[in-house]
Amino acid sequence: MISIDTFGSLVDAIYEAGLDSQQWPATLAHLAAATRVSVSDLKMADIGRVRFTMFSAGMDPAAIEAYNKYYYRLDPITPELERKPAGALVTDRDIVPKTFLRRTEFYNDWARPQDFDDCAVITLFRDEARLAMLCLAAPERLDAFGAESLDLLRQLIPHLQRATQVTLKMADLEALHGGIFAALDCLSEGVLLADSNARVVFANRAAEAMFARADGIGVQASSVCAASSGQTVALRRLIALSARRENIAGGGGSVLLGRPSGRRPLSVTVAPMRRETEWYPVASPIAIVFVADPEKDDELPEARLRALYGMTRAEAIVAGVISKGGGIKAAARVLGIAPSTARTHLHRVFDKTGATRQAELAHLVGQITSFSGALTEDN
Repeated sequence: MISIDTFGSLVDAIYEAGLDSQQWPATLAHLAAATRVSVSDLKMADIGRVRFTMFSAGMDPAAIEAYNKYYYRLDPITPELERKPAGALVTDRDIVPKTFLRRTEFYNDWARPQDFDDCAVITLFRDEARLAMLCLAAPERLDAFGAESLDLLRQLIPHLQRATQVTLKMADLEALHGGIFAALDCLSEGVLLADSNARVVFANRAAEAMFARADGIGVQASSVCAASSGQTVALRRLIALSARRENIAGGGGSVLLGRPSGRRPLSVTVAPMRRETEWYPVASPIAIVFVADPEKDDELPEARLRALYGMTRAEAIVAGVISKGGGIKAAARVLGIAPSTARTHLHRVFDKTGATRQAELAHLVGQITSFSGALTEDN
């Protein structure tokens, strides 16, 4: 029987792991010691066992890799567990007889070499797509899963379930945030997030390229700056006002930033990035900053025009040249064809896009060009 203090420290460790998934191996080691087993692992799996993620204490990484690549298909225990409700605690003896298990390839080639004879499994979470299980294994000689150990596991089940749900929720949020930042990286317009001191929290690829050129906007001591001190003050003031917690709806503004190269000014729009909830004040509100370069020479989105409208390569090139202000003769020179042929391509482009005028086509192509995603042209 473990002490109350030991039980409390184990529960504390479980919830710390729920908030920080990197703590799961240490927590699982703590649990293994408390239950006197040799291995403790937390397995996250897609229903159907397409993909596994595992936090483990005591298991050889090579064995984990072998299981994920091959032996999970032969595992006679996990498929039965997928049918168990969340909160169920079972041992391998509850699922398959030892006489059957010891005749399987799974046992002889994977479990036995690691001295796994007994195991207990708790189904912690399941929905229509995912399954989370806590698995504990030990040599049979340890008699690890007696009444005392099983009773301890039953007491820990609600804590393990809540911590696992927190881990999954945090992973979902991390994936969502990663997806949002990946989407911002697909924009050809510069986008950055900054705190009230104009310190850059995030910058997409287009913004990073602008910083590198230092032609109108850059970063100095981690904070956004302009080419002149006056414009830097104006830009940082907009960011500070937008990032203030007490900023009212409709805050933000725009500013033009001059460029040492003599090219047309950058157009910058700053707006509050609302992250408040009704009950929880965010520690550091931020502003979102959009930076547009009126002279940015975007690559022609040939691949996307072909994918969206079924254009031929020649038609896509004509559409791109026309949208950039070039005429029929310019498109013909790019393709090395007669102007009359280029004009025929343009009429087909109008038919496929529904555009009736070159200005309308330029607007359409401009909308597509605002995204710099990785759709590549087929060879």
